Amino acid sequence: MRERILTHGSRVPFYLKKSLPHEFLDWINQQSEITDFVLYAIEELYKKTGPIDIGSILPKNHKFQLVEGAEGDNTPEPPKLAQIANTDVRETDTPPKEWDTIDDLDDDYS
Repeated sequence: MRERILTHGSRVPFYLKKSLPHEFLDWINQQSEITDFVLYAIEELYKKTGPIDIGSILPKNHKFQLVEGAEGDNTPEPPKLAQIANTDVRETDTPPKEWDTIDDLDDDYS
């Protein structure tokens, strides 16, 4: 994990890798508002993956591509939030009881 904690209004410097395709750079340069462009991309990725560390699933030598599924795509599919959340869920055969069917509602610890 990084040492610096970001807050509202923080600056986030990042470098564009030299391995980015020219079409990718052209597309980035077409954007009239780069901050909104990057934040929208982050939002869409968050919707797809949930709150996980993306850097932990990307290969170190990730090859950027504009076309999904193109040759050389070696990036693993990130797990969905539901998959992460359901990994520790224990299945039971007994459905949970409704509140009105529970006889003893006394709290032994109060």
